[in-house]
Amino acid sequence: MRLAGENVELWSGQRLVMISRAKENRPLARFGATVATAPDCSAVLVMGGIEGHIIGGVCLNDVWRFDVDSRTWECLPEPSWQPRRGSLPVVVAGVGDTGCVLLVGGTGIDAKPLREVWKADAPMFRPTSWSQTTDEAMWPDAAYALWVPEFLGAGFLLVFDSAGSLWRSNDWGRSWLKLVQKLPFGWPHEQVSFVRYSSGALVAVTMSTRVWVSQDFGCSWTRGDGDRDPYHVGRDPTAGKGRVSWTGPPGLRCQIIDVLDTDASDVLVVARNRETCQLTLWLLAIKADAAQTLQSSWHCLVPQIHIYPGFSSVNQLVSAGRAALGVHDGVEMRAVFVEFNPINEFTVWRASPVGVDRHRAMLDRLGSSQTKVDHCTWQKHIIGALLPSMGKDWVPRDLAVSAATDSVPYQEDNEWTYWH
Repeated sequence: MRLAGENVELWSGQRLVMISRAKENRPLARFGATVATAPDCSAVLVMGGIEGHIIGGVCLNDVWRFDVDSRTWECLPEPSWQPRRGSLPVVVAGVGDTGCVLLVGGTGIDAKPLREVWKADAPMFRPTSWSQTTDEAMWPDAAYALWVPEFLGAGFLLVFDSAGSLWRSNDWGRSWLKLVQKLPFGWPHEQVSFVRYSSGALVAVTMSTRVWVSQDFGCSWTRGDGDRDPYHVGRDPTAGKGRVSWTGPPGLRCQIIDVLDTDASDVLVVARNRETCQLTLWLLAIKADAAQTLQSSWHCLVPQIHIYPGFSSVNQLVSAGRAALGVHDGVEMRAVFVEFNPINEFTVWRASPVGVDRHRAMLDRLGSSQTKVDHCTWQKHIIGALLPSMGKDWVPRDLAVSAATDSVPYQEDNEWTYWH
């Protein structure tokens, strides 16, 4: 994703449209299910979980697949792993439609931690032929897991355990090496929300949105935010009277989800405020300073993501993904969000390309049915054509003034912000 460049994506992350429906053939309400989104946002997997009360409920081992284009649920063949809840999904992207899915850890029927790793090939993001690569791992309980790609399609698996240690496996979990005995974050300090491999380094974000980076594949870690309080509330003199700004998502008062995308150079984060249930979209920028030390900074891209019906206090955002898809007439941007509610089961949302859908005929008359257009075309033709019917509130202020801008378009009041 380019935040400053020559292209403009004609879609908005400000509005989410529900694409799943309350049909009979769908996964039952459950707690602790494992949810994963395909790298190209074409499908969503829901695996396992516990039906009924989280204490004394029935553990499940079913696998459901939601197709984003057809908007339908499908129950896949029963896997060979035993019922479980709270397992960690690891999606390993392959070439074309290939790839695999890993299921790491979790809690079994006897309420004891499972130190297992299961692997399945997933053509078209449809897991088949599950095989167990780890029976009794050396780590006590998995708190987070991710796949770090290397050259020629190789890579390795990292597991952050509940005791604050870091483990690495180069053979899909068959053998393990402890990289770090005690991390500077994690238990008993604060739990990890997500870890991403970005800009040649590992980036870990904790529940309080503190940022840690490692440039040696996890062996050593430093603060990427300069020991600053990421959720300090301060007065921004440029924001106007009565307005405040945050240097990051509002810390422990929010739930944060990494928006996985195929371009690992950018880290997008959706934050859900636990008090207001409002969703906001953030960019976590990672750049090297003069000493080649990686530093991070938060940028709010969308202050309010509009969804209907809105999230309630018991809802959770459990997965999010974004992808640039090549289609016959250009590049199409796709973003998918998965919400969990123990009453309404799982709800899948998709970012709405409002500008494209509303003015598709006009764009076709301009000779372009693409969802991604050249910046010059946007400036000289589309803005002028849309202004009479859309009004000024549809036009990003920075883009309307100049074709060259170094700042991220900022949204105020009811203005629409299109992402670069």
